Amino acid sequence: MSDDYQEDPYVTTWLSKEKAGELMRYHGASGIMITEDRVYIKRDSRWICVYRDPSVLPEKETLQGPPATAGRVPGGKS
Repeated sequence: MSDDYQEDPYVTTWLSKEKAGELMRYHGASGIMITEDRVYIKRDSRWICVYRDPSVLPEKETLQGPPATAGRVPGGKS
């Protein structure tokens, strides 16, 4: 980011002025609120999240396999 705000292409380190403008046009908003990792627009007196910092991934639930003590039941004739 440069020291001159007018020439700096970024609003924050992760959101460019171009992307901010796109979001405002797409959502028909005259203003947006930008936090550390999200962009919000105001709708019906509520702030709605419309964009997230792509470098901050949501935590994923890890899929667990079978318990370590699980055993296999051999197939075959009963």
